[in-house]
Amino acid sequence: MEYCADDGTLKTLIEVLIAETDSGTSYASDPEMIRKTNTTVSEDSFKVIQTWLDMCERNQCAAPHPPDAPLPTRLIEVRQYPRLVTSDTLARDAPYIALSHCWGLKPIFSLRQANLADLSGKIPVEKLPKTFRDAMHIAMRLGIKYLWIDSLCIIQDSTDDWLHEASRMQSVYSYCWLNLAATGFPDGSAGMIARRDKWHVSAWYGITGDYWRDDLERAPMNQRAWVLQERLLSPRTLHFGTKQIFWECRQGSGSEYQPNPAMMLVASIGSPVVGVKGKFWGTFTDSQEWTERYIGQWGELVSWYNQLHLTKE
Repeated sequence: MEYCADDGTLKTLIEVLIAETDSGTSYASDPEMIRKTNTTVSEDSFKVIQTWLDMCERNQCAAPHPPDAPLPTRLIEVRQYPRLVTSDTLARDAPYIALSHCWGLKPIFSLRQANLADLSGKIPVEKLPKTFRDAMHIAMRLGIKYLWIDSLCIIQDSTDDWLHEASRMQSVYSYCWLNLAATGFPDGSAGMIARRDKWHVSAWYGITGDYWRDDLERAPMNQRAWVLQERLLSPRTLHFGTKQIFWECRQGSGSEYQPNPAMMLVASIGSPVVGVKGKFWGTFTDSQEWTERYIGQWGELVSWYNQLHLTKE
């Protein structure tokens, strides 16, 4: 309809997103699930994601939205014609996804005082970085109607608006339904959906090295200091890497290579983010064992933070 795809044809938002992510990809439903998938947005990958979400909901590790907790001032309504909406027009408990991403060094389309009225009517999807379009696609697949992206929900050429919104970052991430993270990608040009060698989610891959460290902790976005607070504050984070998807919540962590929810608490032992997050939100007990582990993990986080970058990228 009104969105110009790469081939010059006019398509709806859904057609643009589906064409970009599904081109040349077979989304076969397989008994071995993700063991045979070659993309991080296959039907089987989303089955794994849904398993994590269901486990998280059953264990109530995502705290309910407090009645007095404010929504972000603005959100993107993800629909056929996405638009910017103000939270005072929404239900106080409207679920939303908050995106974490690297801006990179290239200029990106953003909210300005001059285009605020236009974006409230319709966001020109064809002008957005691929990461933003991928985030909309993922939000649709998860059935969540609202999305928060910093560059589109904060007026970038208004100091007053930027200072006001920056002061609310804690609540933006603390009360999001999900933190969606473009973890494996240094900027918005490549998107956050990966084609991958199926070997990277095979049983052999996990025994060849520390995949959690190499594929997640050393990923481009997790080298940024400001991202650490987003990971800690969010009730749960879905990381999209270049080889597989990772999960973190207040109960534990997991990956496509090791998707079994029963193993998530075991996996979380090696994650200072999950340990500190669980202790802070009261997910883990106050036993001496967990307290000592928490103190050690807090020390790891402080040391880790000191090694991260604070440049504008």
